[in-house]
Amino acid sequence: MLAASLLVKLQSYITADVKLEAGLLSLVLLLAATGLPVNRMLPERWVASFDRFSARKYLPLLAIIVAAGAVRLAVLPWYPIPLPKIHDEFSLLLGAQTFALGRLTNPTHPLWISFETFHVLQQPTYVSIYPPAQAAMLALGIVMGDPWFAVLACWMLTCGAFVWMLRPWFAPGWAVCGGLLLLARTLTSEWSDSYRGGALAALSAAIIVGAAGRIWFQRTASWRYGLLLGAGIAVLLNRRPFEGLFLTAGVGLMLTYWLLKKAERPVVRQAVLVAAPALAILLPCAAFILYYNARATGNPLLPAYVKGIQTYGIARHDILIPAGIEPTYRNAEFRAFYEWEYSYYLKRQQHFLRSLPYEAMPLWQLYLGPSLTLPLLLALPWIWRSRRIRPVLLILAGCLAVNTTETWIQGYYLAPETPLLWIAIIESMTLLAAKWPKWGRSVVAASVISCVFGIPGLVFSDAIRGIHHDPSWPRSQIAERLATTPGRHLVLVKYLPGHDFFREWVYNGPDIDSSQIVWARYLGSEQNARCLDYFRGRRIWEADVGETLESFRDVTPDTAALLPAPADERLRAGNHLDF
Repeated sequence: MLAASLLVKLQSYITADVKLEAGLLSLVLLLAATGLPVNRMLPERWVASFDRFSARKYLPLLAIIVAAGAVRLAVLPWYPIPLPKIHDEFSLLLGAQTFALGRLTNPTHPLWISFETFHVLQQPTYVSIYPPAQAAMLALGIVMGDPWFAVLACWMLTCGAFVWMLRPWFAPGWAVCGGLLLLARTLTSEWSDSYRGGALAALSAAIIVGAAGRIWFQRTASWRYGLLLGAGIAVLLNRRPFEGLFLTAGVGLMLTYWLLKKAERPVVRQAVLVAAPALAILLPCAAFILYYNARATGNPLLPAYVKGIQTYGIARHDILIPAGIEPTYRNAEFRAFYEWEYSYYLKRQQHFLRSLPYEAMPLWQLYLGPSLTLPLLLALPWIWRSRRIRPVLLILAGCLAVNTTETWIQGYYLAPETPLLWIAIIESMTLLAAKWPKWGRSVVAASVISCVFGIPGLVFSDAIRGIHHDPSWPRSQIAERLATTPGRHLVLVKYLPGHDFFREWVYNGPDIDSSQIVWARYLGSEQNARCLDYFRGRRIWEADVGETLESFRDVTPDTAALLPAPADERLRAGNHLDF
């Protein structure tokens, strides 16, 4: 029964892109089996030109960056700019809007109970709970006109950074191949189409691994790589601190081994060349984070994320950490959400091994798929014996082991390990091509073709068939309609049975009072009356949200005492708009 249940669950991850990849992979391998030289389909002069192009210092990086942007923008009519939908995205956008206004935090609103929402602190300040790096990046996008512009730019830079990161480990052509594979795998993924995606973490990790690789393969250090290490670590620890800490520790051990066994003497000089410039960046960054924490929570040593867990959470982010005591919740949605978190936390503790396949499948779908799994599996006996990348494999194995104990393992949680995984993937392809010349090269060609044309092929197929992926949902539709309605608005959100607490409606900007649209929880007559009195002069709307949006109506009263009124009276008195 357990095996059957697991199989049924895992089949849900065999999506159209996985099927297309598997089909392409099988087709190319079948053609190779019939004698078609799939690994020599391109004319030799084209291959020679590609090798010369890849050997250029900056041009391949720039070409991958431009190609990533061009491909994503080309499908924009069918895959439009995403809209925030989940808790994390709204929280991060609050942080971005706060930074864009030139502030670090916001004062607590007098009616904060009505605006209480997920992953946002209301006291002692009104602020996102997440570390500031992602919000700072999104703030740059807001300055440019839209936060997604920063998401797109960061993803484009990440694709180029992977080419740079792979160069110390592989020949230039293989490095460019790695950049193309990343572009194809993450096109329209949460890396490029989500406000919480993994591109920034992967970019900073690629800088760390690329700088460490350049140090590892030479006997003398360089202050430039020390600066890059410091910058990469500073960003990563302020994007994914938990995973970033272990990646940084692994790279630190790797460089310590280099210093003791491989570096040119005197050792102290080499250590200073790396550590001094890194610390020149890390120490001011640490001072800023202490100041930021003090502004957000009143305690320099208490991050807003930890304060948020202490205030609202029962479960902890790692199943090895004991659960907290259930706090008093002021609304039913909070109680339902955090009790669900706790039940999931307990299941992960009690059924640790059984839960791992469920956690791993979405990650496999995002990062590997059939096309990159095949070369990894076939080259596995040779990969571990590769002394050249053994430090990378050890760090990757350690980081993945740490990931398994996290209560929730989202796709972007593994973004810091992606550079290490990509080194293992490209190494598997080079080993197959070298150790198994006839069939190995065909497998590599099949893997690259199916990956590069798999997900992008599906995306362009949707475009050709005119399939439009609409990112809107009822809340965004209402916000768009009210934005074009004269005046200022207060929307009271009343949740009905069946509401999905992952689709929260009550999110506001940093300056609630000056917002054209204010979203507030429907908390009963007394608290609602306070809202009406405070926001006197606004047009009042009520959204009844269950499994879907049941109704959205104008309930603007003549006086505050009229709310709440019986449903039939509200409908007769106001405009009833169904969405």
